[in-house]
Amino acid sequence: EYKRKKFLQEFLLPVRTFVMRAQRTMKWIFFVVIACVASILAQDVVESPPEDTEDLERDESHGLRGGFQKPYHTWGVNHRENEKYFDYLFGKSLKAAITSPVFTTRQGPNKIPSGGKQSATLTGASAASDAPERTTKSYNPRAGEDNNYGYRPDSEYPPDNWQEKWPECGGGRQSPVNLALPSCEKDYGPPFQSIFFKKHPQTTIIRNLGHTVQYSFSYAGTPPILTGAFLDTEYLFAQLHFHFGSNDYTGSEHSINSVTYPMEMHLVFYNSIYNDTQEASNHPDGLLVLGFVYQVLESTPNQRFALYVSDVPTDGTEITIENPRGHRLFDFVGSMDFHYATYEGSLTTPPCSEAVTWIVSTRPKQISRHDLEVFRSLQGVEGPMADNNRPLQSLNGRTCVQKMKTFIYAFLVITTITGLHAEDQENDLQLLGGADEEKDYEILLERLGKTFFGFPRPVSSLPSINPSSDVHYGYEEDSQYPPQRWAQAWPTCGGVRQSPINIDLNSCKKDLALFPLKFNNFEARPISTTVTNVGHSVQYSFNFKTPPTVTRGILNLKQYIFAQLHFHFGKTDNVGSEHTINSKPAALEMHLVFYKSNYGSVEHAAQFSDGLVVVAALFNPSDDVPDKLYTEYLSQVKVPTQTITVQNAKGTRLIDFIGSLNTKFVRYEGSLTTPGCSEAVTWYISPSVKEISRGDLEAFRALIGDEGPMGGNFRPTQPLNGRKCYTITVQNAKGTRLIDFIGSLNTKFVRYEGSLTTPGCSEAVTWYVSPSVKEISRGDLEAFRALIGDEGPMGGNFRPTQPLNGRKCYVI
Repeated sequence: EYKRKKFLQEFLLPVRTFVMRAQRTMKWIFFVVIACVASILAQDVVESPPEDTEDLERDESHGLRGGFQKPYHTWGVNHRENEKYFDYLFGKSLKAAITSPVFTTRQGPNKIPSGGKQSATLTGASAASDAPERTTKSYNPRAGEDNNYGYRPDSEYPPDNWQEKWPECGGGRQSPVNLALPSCEKDYGPPFQSIFFKKHPQTTIIRNLGHTVQYSFSYAGTPPILTGAFLDTEYLFAQLHFHFGSNDYTGSEHSINSVTYPMEMHLVFYNSIYNDTQEASNHPDGLLVLGFVYQVLESTPNQRFALYVSDVPTDGTEITIENPRGHRLFDFVGSMDFHYATYEGSLTTPPCSEAVTWIVSTRPKQISRHDLEVFRSLQGVEGPMADNNRPLQSLNGRTCVQKMKTFIYAFLVITTITGLHAEDQENDLQLLGGADEEKDYEILLERLGKTFFGFPRPVSSLPSINPSSDVHYGYEEDSQYPPQRWAQAWPTCGGVRQSPINIDLNSCKKDLALFPLKFNNFEARPISTTVTNVGHSVQYSFNFKTPPTVTRGILNLKQYIFAQLHFHFGKTDNVGSEHTINSKPAALEMHLVFYKSNYGSVEHAAQFSDGLVVVAALFNPSDDVPDKLYTEYLSQVKVPTQTITVQNAKGTRLIDFIGSLNTKFVRYEGSLTTPGCSEAVTWYISPSVKEISRGDLEAFRALIGDEGPMGGNFRPTQPLNGRKCYTITVQNAKGTRLIDFIGSLNTKFVRYEGSLTTPGCSEAVTWYVSPSVKEISRGDLEAFRALIGDEGPMGGNFRPTQPLNGRKCYVI
């Protein structure tokens, strides 16, 4: 045995290592050769486009504002398959024969330029002087069309009267609609397949059509294709256009959980079995429209696709850009593996053909304030183009399906069987780490029912808040809607997970979360600080170079970004805080609001059960503490709507507001404490009441709100309804390395091929099970047994053993 092992170590092992390295080297040489050959072939494709691409023609009818008449072109299926193959293997790197944009204009809706020719090339330092003058020319966008519809009450045909001229606009399958996600069926199927979405167009034409601004593109070969998911055929891209409002509260055509957005983009595709969009609009399966809503985010960079919108300022103007950059469909929509809702509907403009399968993203994209204002500056048929959105239509019994993003396909599970012992084991094995890419749906090591697996759940939404609304909440008995009547106007305020609550510290259990709460960048000084009197509170918002965050969950993948902080306080010292500690209120309560990074904004995050984190601290007055620097601005925002922005303000780091973070917090699942009371908040509350100077507290009480003095702006405590609270310590947690969980790895494991042990039991797992039973203390085991699951005590959450069915196990 000794000789055999020595032979393996000294001879066979080096030989095996050499062979493996040689194989790896040959693999790279092979890929380099293939890449070189593919590059030569790709240049032939790019530099010698087919001559018959002049056959690409426009279709300007049926309210679709354009489309390609030929789904495939006479230069052959082989070229199409080759190009598709190159795109999949090598992406845009083999399509680098693109020159700088050349701006041209044309008269009339003639054929789209093709063939890859350009009238000039801008190179080097002479590019600016050689560029032609950028001008726009008029054409008749409605030649041969009968579309004298409008969006205003005084239009010849306003939305409510469209069916008088276009009867289908009064049909039972009309769009847009409100997508109430909790009522949608759930689908966890495969994502779409987007083909040629990273293909650069040869030409982009941007047109002001009077009712919208439209982008259409010409391609060398086949246009982008959408297929996969629930689609049983291919849909070819035709054009895209925008609907937007004159303010930040309206503009999108669809609403998500009754929330509207300032902009919506539509990408129009037609079924490849039909010749063009006009023919496709006559069939129920003819059209597919991707809808993306946008919200304004000040920190969003300007988009390249919005660069030329100002060049089509009035109805009937157009601009043509040859070899544009940033105009791939991928640049507009990104990955096609996204959350969406789908339903059967219609065009949202006359003739309202009921031929559309709608796919609407349920998470808003971001657009900069600058880009949105450029769109709002456009002039249309009736004056300003803004507010070119059709009102919501009735579902009439239709159902929607909500697609949840595919989150994981295979697992590697290491498990240990644990017994009882009174002592913990120690070891000093150092593990190597690595960077993991964040996914929208991570494994959550938290209490969610029977097991440590979970999904964010859609919750009742915040209503769309309109400044002109006649519905107002308040805190006084004579308010239009005092706290006890909030649920009449905002039903979620009567839910079972409402905040604030009384925190009974004796009933709170120790949080056994494996990955505790962490506060990041709380010491950062903001570039600017904005203080606003919002009527019901005073709010501080900041512009940070890198915003503060709260992280929790496995590998800290659940990141929450700071949004704003505000205050609730009383008119006297014995009331004011919203939460109470052991039934005792404090004089003031501060809330730091964070939203989950995946959701993009507080408004959108409020639609999901894991969307928001609020860190709260309670304060009582003291004569022994100095005034805070951040309160010196309160005198300048005494009445509602007053605001002040201060550059490089001192004393406005988050740590200056909340103080020491090396303390315990109480966690529970709750809601916003103001209408619409969205049940989307994980609360972290410091049970140690902090101190505020008497002068600072009086500065808050001097503020004037919507109903007079702002003091008293706190909601009464709400019932727990069976919810639990947990205590958690915020610090660099010890004993949470993986090695602390599993112990020594210098041992044997048993490997076999198996499945997940919870539904749907996916047979995608390679198991490594330690045959050595480890030990756990009695106290730790009882802590697990104290957990409550969906059916009562969580103990017993194991699946019985399953038959091997001929499988083998191996010792390693």
